[in-house]
Parts: sequence; structure tokens; C-alpha cells
Amino acid sequence: ERDAMGGDCLNTGCVPSKALLAAAKQAYRMGAGEPFGIAPVEAKVDFAKVHEHVHGVIGTIAPNDSVARFEGLGVTVIKDYARFRDGSTVLAGNAEIAARRFVIATGSRASAPPIPGLDKVPFYTNENIFENKECPAHLIVIGGGPI
Repeated sequence: ERDAMGGDCLNTGCVPSKALLAAAKQAYRMGAGEPFGIAPVEAKVDFAKVHEHVHGVIGTIAPNDSVARFEGLGVTVIKDYARFRDGSTVLAGNAEIAARRFVIATGSRASAPPIPGLDKVPFYTNENIFENKECPAHLIVIGGGPI
């Protein structure tokens, strides 16, 4: 692993997006109690605290994907890029790993669509939106994936 343990799912994908979604659902429910005889209340969102919630959920799960946990299970964790030297050898950092078979789990990266002028304005991807401590006034989502 060359980046943060837990990869996209823990750090910039599944976990933070579902934590944010849980906060949004809670805010929605506060105003949707009328059919149940509950007076609706307008949710007052403190986005900095929502940010803390999202990162708290990540922090709670992170030990399950930590270097210490994997090493405790007998896994050697190499924090570096890897490349194939040949069909049966991988080089990762200073390590040379030989095997008959390898599982390649390369993860993913966000890509910006080819929209003229996009490179001249700030924009969010799943890799940076969860660092935002203020709720954007407007947000357009282009594309989408399993996150």
C-alpha cells in the first residue's frame, strides 16, 4: 500500500460517503415526522460537526485496516509503489517478492471530465470533498460510481 491503509473505501469513498449520508438522513427525518404525529423541526446543520462525525467514523474503523493489525495477522505491509520485474517477481520498495500467482488490487483514482475551463476553477472529487468543513452553497455532481 503506497497510501493510507484502508484505501479509497475507508478514507475517501464508502465510509465517509455513508457517514455523510447518515447525517443527511437524520436531518431529513427531523422535518419528516408529520405522518407519525411528530411536529417537524427544521434541522440546524453545523457542517464543521458533520465533518467531525465523518472523520470520527473513519477513525473508528481505521484500526481494522491498520498496519499493526495486518502485521499482527502475519502480513508484511510495504508502504511503497510496486511493479513487476517479470512474470513471477514483484519489486516493492526494497523488497523483492517471488510467487507463482499475484492478486492485483490497484484501487482507483478520481478523474476530471474534459470540460473546458474546469482546470481553472476549484472542484471537488471524492479525494477532497470530505475535507470540506463548510457546506457548499451549490454542488453539481457529474458522473458517479459505486461510492
